[in-house]
Amino acid sequence: MSSSDALQTPKQVTLKIEAADRLTEIQQRADAATDGPWAAHWWGIESESVDVLVIQDDYESSRQDFEFIAHAREDIPFLLAELARYQAAVRAVRQFADKHEHGALRWEDPLPVPEWIPPLRDVLAEHLGEAE
Repeated sequence: MSSSDALQTPKQVTLKIEAADRLTEIQQRADAATDGPWAAHWWGIESESVDVLVIQDDYESSRQDFEFIAHAREDIPFLLAELARYQAAVRAVRQFADKHEHGALRWEDPLPVPEWIPPLRDVLAEHLGEAE
């Protein structure tokens, strides 16, 4: 158990596990669905409900594609919320690094920039594809 895990409440740990399980389920549905590109056709039928027709040569592929489509309404907002959460975490890490870097450099005779800041920025740039 890491020190950050020890500081988390049971609810936070449960939410992390639930999010990880949900992401795994979404990934499994995406992996099971047929490769794209897909096309959508609207026949102009006015109705109170929405019917989806999936046409495939293979029954199992159709069923898996339907599962993917049927879950999309909940999966996409969940994924967008997760993305926003991770983007906020990255912003917070950058702000934390900026604060400590600024704290070192603000003096007339600057202090050394904390040694963890350049590798942190390199990791963020490498994994997010951004130049610092």
